[in-house]
Amino acid sequence: MASRSVSVIGIDTHIVNCNYFCVNKKTAEILGAGEFSTNATNFIKTVTQFPEPRVVIVEQGPLSGWIERILEKHVEEVVVADTKRNSWIAKDPGKNDLIDSEKLAHLYMGGYIKRIVSRSKEKQELISLVIHYHSLVRQTTRLKNQVGERRRGARAYREESIKEDLKYLWHNKGLQMGIRNYHDQLRAVEKQIEEVTKRIQKISCKYPEISYLENFPGIGFVGSSTLSAMIDIPERFSTLKQLWIYCGYGLDQQSSGGSSKRPRITKRGNRYLNNVIKTAAHNIITLCKNDNVYKTWYNENIRKGKDPEKLRANLARKLIKDIWLGWKALNRSVSKQAA
Repeated sequence: MASRSVSVIGIDTHIVNCNYFCVNKKTAEILGAGEFSTNATNFIKTVTQFPEPRVVIVEQGPLSGWIERILEKHVEEVVVADTKRNSWIAKDPGKNDLIDSEKLAHLYMGGYIKRIVSRSKEKQELISLVIHYHSLVRQTTRLKNQVGERRRGARAYREESIKEDLKYLWHNKGLQMGIRNYHDQLRAVEKQIEEVTKRIQKISCKYPEISYLENFPGIGFVGSSTLSAMIDIPERFSTLKQLWIYCGYGLDQQSSGGSSKRPRITKRGNRYLNNVIKTAAHNIITLCKNDNVYKTWYNENIRKGKDPEKLRANLARKLIKDIWLGWKALNRSVSKQAA
């Protein structure tokens, strides 16, 4: 890559704003510098304004893995630098964000960057497995509907129930064949779900947040794995409101005829996360045998005569808030231990 006219882009990243500096590696010509608000669209827009091939350099931090993923199709490489080795930046008395981004670019050009391997690309397997798991679960729901509503229970009961039904359908060979085929498909999909779950369990040790999130009431292992895969890092969201919207629990303000209507829960968001949080809220309210802070809060407000539907949504938001804050605290703790 040494002899090519590579656009080297140093980016100093922060939750709210980022600073960038771009230089041509071959000619040392400065191609641009500036600031942009931290979001995926701005990252892509900023980087793609410079000629290809492009190399982006960022320091290791809570956003580095996310940046790798959103830029992987737009740059030749994202280099994640070890912050402990970048003493030129850390010890500079004239340190500021724009200078930091410039020096990241020059450190890379001089071959002084100490690279680290982020977990972002590793996490692609977890993301793919979680999405596949939920797809298989949807298939089992459709197949269960085909073989009969009352067979949604334990697998052993369903098998015995189907055998019993087939005895009474001797006069309709077509219906018998249909039930057998759907049941065979259902057993195959359930076996695939077990295999996918075992694989998720095997790789979950790489991500400490999975065991941490599993401790929240109503979440469970599948829910915590889904949160880990879909959110990736909680620092992606600079405000709690952004995460509420992403989980499908933000509020959309609607207006008509010049007058504002009452805000409604957004229909936007990640459907996997929305399902996890919705299921967790349901489990907390109806299935959790032991009281917890969420169930206690819900029951107290029910006794006050408040609307159950609104309370359920507010409970979900409380749960998302605690997950967001707790996960960020966990990441800070892990970072300190690694340092």
